[in-house]
Amino acid sequence: PVPAGTGVLVPIGAANRDPAAFADPDRFDPGREPGRHLAFGLGLHFCLGATLARMEGEIALSALAAAAPKMEAADPEPPYKENVVLRGLARLPVRLRR
Repeated sequence: PVPAGTGVLVPIGAANRDPAAFADPDRFDPGREPGRHLAFGLGLHFCLGATLARMEGEIALSALAAAAPKMEAADPEPPYKENVVLRGLARLPVRLRR
């Protein structure tokens, strides 16, 4: 029970990482089939810019892959930001192989 007037914080840091819904949820997999994720909200609160954001991401990542086809992560376990609300990388060092 939560008493009336009590503030409640619902962190979404674990959203989209449920192994029952997503195979290997901690691995970045750009080819993963889309599922019921919360990245752009849901229902009435669905992001109006979701289609544009997906298109921009696809264009940017495709251009990066074409420009640096041998780029790889320099750190197999990059550090994450310490944030109770949003999960994201603190940095992502990369290495360009020849």
